[in-house]
Amino acid sequence: MDNIFAIIPAGGFSSRMGEYKPLLPVGGLPAIRGTVEIALAAGAHPVVVTGFRAEDLERALDGSGALLAHNAEYASGMFSSVLTGARALPGDASAFFLLPADCRAVRPETLKLLISEAEHREGIVFPTYEGRRGHPPLIPGALLPGLLAHGGEDGARGYFDKFPSSGVETDDPGVLLDMDTPRDYAATLTALGLPTYPLEAECRALFRKYGTAEDIIRHGEQVAELCARVAAAMNSCGFAVDANLLFSAALLHDISRAEPEHERRGFELLLREGYPAAAELVLGHMDAPPEDAPRELELLFVADKLCRRGRLAPPEETLAALRVKFRDDGPARAAAEVRMAACEALLEKYARVYGVDVINA
Repeated sequence: MDNIFAIIPAGGFSSRMGEYKPLLPVGGLPAIRGTVEIALAAGAHPVVVTGFRAEDLERALDGSGALLAHNAEYASGMFSSVLTGARALPGDASAFFLLPADCRAVRPETLKLLISEAEHREGIVFPTYEGRRGHPPLIPGALLPGLLAHGGEDGARGYFDKFPSSGVETDDPGVLLDMDTPRDYAATLTALGLPTYPLEAECRALFRKYGTAEDIIRHGEQVAELCARVAAAMNSCGFAVDANLLFSAALLHDISRAEPEHERRGFELLLREGYPAAAELVLGHMDAPPEDAPRELELLFVADKLCRRGRLAPPEETLAALRVKFRDDGPARAAAEVRMAACEALLEKYARVYGVDVINA
């Protein structure tokens, strides 16, 4: 089968990620660039549909070999981008993949397998892994005219579901992975054998890159050292903690301290640097963790509250100081009281459930 294309919609807002996911790094390249390379390696001509942040996307794809098609109606949803990509295909296209921009872990060999299988199957073919349907489907070019005439009911699926389809079982778990959320991003990186948090030397390089103040670095070091001691104590008792991830996030948790909503700014910074696992911990370190929070987040929250001006301070001392600091700001004082109460509750939990004295670990 010749004249195969890949429509790659990349014009959405990435609202669930919190950062523009086509430009997030994967293996040293923007995710979208890697997705284009997957299509090219499979022998498909990539058509990237731009929309939100189109100029940034165009710069990232300069020289990539992809055809760019801009969707001016990108805010109306995915179907408009699918239509924009379909309009950019030639009339003699024999088939096309609908390849999400964040489908970064699928193998080119999987796309080649779908092309081969489509030679003797009717309708749409799609990859499966352990019986679960994945991306990208390969769609016959004969369906293009009907797609372009489709009114948009139930999106592209509302049209494609009218036609026969069949799954092709693969050994490729990447067909089930995308990058909708930071956790999905981390799963994609893990599947590709890439790190999800920086090592200590890389943390210090980030401090230099972003001009982090020395007092913030020292606080991060103190929090990280406390986290390391508690993690070692917990792991020695059989309570699993990812000590390396925790140390990394603890060291970096205040990297954006000088900015408003510093935990959100630090989260966004770390996503852009390609470290989603550390980013999620940094995002959650300020407020009381939910009951189902990972131990790493609980420990970072507690350690941050205990480390005060170069030493460990009991929660009641810190709370007294915060009440003075926020004496004229009722909401801030109330928030501080909630956080310190949560810290005390977690200290009691760790002593009772895990047998770990966090302050004296």
